[in-house]
Amino acid sequence: MPGHRNNNCPDKKQADQKEARGITHNKNRDFDPELDKKTFAGLTSLCHLVRRPEYIYADSGTTHHMMSNRSYFENLRDIPPGSWTVNGVGNTILHAAGIGTVPIHSYVNGKVLEGELKEVLYVPELGVNLYSIGRAADMGINVNFSGDDVEFTKDGTGIMVGQKQGNSLYHLKIVPKLIDHKEETANAAAHGEISLRLAHLRLVHLNDQTIIRQNRIGAVKGFDVSTRKCKTDCVCEGCALGKMMRSPFPPGRTRATEAGGIIHTDVGFVSIPTSRGEICYTTFKDDYSGWTSVLAIFLTSLPSLKPRLVTK
Repeated sequence: MPGHRNNNCPDKKQADQKEARGITHNKNRDFDPELDKKTFAGLTSLCHLVRRPEYIYADSGTTHHMMSNRSYFENLRDIPPGSWTVNGVGNTILHAAGIGTVPIHSYVNGKVLEGELKEVLYVPELGVNLYSIGRAADMGINVNFSGDDVEFTKDGTGIMVGQKQGNSLYHLKIVPKLIDHKEETANAAAHGEISLRLAHLRLVHLNDQTIIRQNRIGAVKGFDVSTRKCKTDCVCEGCALGKMMRSPFPPGRTRATEAGGIIHTDVGFVSIPTSRGEICYTTFKDDYSGWTSVLAIFLTSLPSLKPRLVTK
């Protein structure tokens, strides 16, 4: 690329990243800013919206594997503060706090493979988990891209797969083993009979009769729902409001031909009183002009379903 600046030279960047991938942790080394600035986070990673904190993304611009959660690691070795910096997007400077091994579960073709990522940097402020494609290539792992898919193979055997997210990141179908184990334990601990109300919420407000029918025929294994009669507090307010609809106006109704000819009015209630204690309101709308007025009102008594209202 003739005429380009030295700091934009693609060959120099590639050489710097390859050299950075070869850096290993030495707890006895002194802080060296010239060396530290050659450790890079992904060029686009810090701008990526992470959907779940345990997701791991492969990135060609990342020189080391990096994680932002300490609980993912086994055999984590601390790094002295300030002795290993990571350059991110927009000259953002982050600090590695440790380096270690992250056991993982890899999901390939319906199978769960156990493995581990070694020499992973712990960068608490990174906010994303990154897998270095260049580091993997240096370790003899073949990386194959096909459309929006990526496959990592070792000695002809598939060990990881992923799909493209954004411009340059690939979401890998791997999960930190310690997190995966915790989720399995939580699922096992939650097993047992649950109420119809809870089942309704967990199944995204599925109709109660459908849930009861699924439970009766055993459509969902291990999902036991109590079919005892639900109390009044099981009524789902969200579903009730979502199914409400305004009645249509009758055809052929009379419309006003001048202001004040017909006034539409209604009364409503609020759950939180005003500063003066009003809990009701009434609306007035002129049919001809559309002019509307809303007045707060007091509820003086509630002896029946039709309380007496006094405007203030």
